[in-house]
Amino acid sequence: MIYLVYASTATHSLNASEIAALFQKCRDNNRRNGITGLLLYSNGQFIQLVEGHEADVMRCYEKICHDPRHTDVLKLVQKPLCGRVFKDWSMAIPDSEAPTHNLPEGFSPFLREPISVADYGGSIHEGLFLLLSFKKQMEWGRS
Repeated sequence: MIYLVYASTATHSLNASEIAALFQKCRDNNRRNGITGLLLYSNGQFIQLVEGHEADVMRCYEKICHDPRHTDVLKLVQKPLCGRVFKDWSMAIPDSEAPTHNLPEGFSPFLREPISVADYGGSIHEGLFLLLSFKKQMEWGRS
């Protein structure tokens, strides 16, 4: 098993219905392909951690690289993984992007609620550190 983290820029600012549609399509595809992880979106920027069997993750990443909804896809890290950090695949957005009541069930509270290292067993790998850094950068931008 491996995990891969990439960052990219949306080709246009997504509205709540586009975010919901993206979430549903990605979640369905990733379940079918054994991919778990977390996609974060804020202010036109994506960062995603995908985890699973190497062939599945690489196939997913290849599709991501050719997705016309974003550009400037940059792989940040790809490493072996002893066990999944995320039991499912989800997406997280801040309250400012879309109110919770406009989103389908299953969105992650990652960007909306406090998260600590203890929530991940007391230790984090480089990929999760990148997601937490994205969250922290968003918080600094709001203050």
